[in-house]
Amino acid sequence: MINNVTTLASNFSDVRFTTLERDILLKLLIFSSRTTAWLLGRNNAPITSIQRWQLLMKQLALTAKILRTGRFIQQFNSAARALTRKHQDYFLAYVTVIRQLLIAVYLTFDNATIFNSIGFIPWKGARRLEIRAFRIWFAAGVCGIITQIYSLYQLNLPNQVPEKQLIFKKQASKLQLLAGICDVTVSSAARVRRAKQFDCHPQPRGFG
Repeated sequence: MINNVTTLASNFSDVRFTTLERDILLKLLIFSSRTTAWLLGRNNAPITSIQRWQLLMKQLALTAKILRTGRFIQQFNSAARALTRKHQDYFLAYVTVIRQLLIAVYLTFDNATIFNSIGFIPWKGARRLEIRAFRIWFAAGVCGIITQIYSLYQLNLPNQVPEKQLIFKKQASKLQLLAGICDVTVSSAARVRRAKQFDCHPQPRGFG
């Protein structure tokens, strides 16, 4: 028993998550919890079961929001470097730069509402800003999907890339494609939910 626990602990100690992998994992968990709550609602499940998954979704979303703090600076820098770099494929380069700029703007809006999200400094304009942020996130997700579909198409063409490297690139592209689909799904659902809340609690005209 002790040997099994020791082996399990040693295996966990070897696990390393990059920032990108952590973000993708959080997106998948948020997407899964949102989908589960929706399916339970469609099947007339007990309200307590639905609320449990909705609470998990909200807590995961808040965790992801906190972890995104300050990342808009890094994203603007990445977009600037991509814009000045020489590219062999201009279509892929332009779509990538547009996506990075959209993500940078989204992260800026997202960071601006973090104090409202944690309840530290509530302000009425945060909800409107979040709706705009979700729209930008949705657009960035669409650009990401286009980028990965185009990349997979290019990888399937005859080329001189070694087979192992080609397999790795395809797997990475498919993972990014899955992340893009999650981005589009989560952002559109969150925008609709926020818009409904905004309609239920209208703000003064011209505010925010």
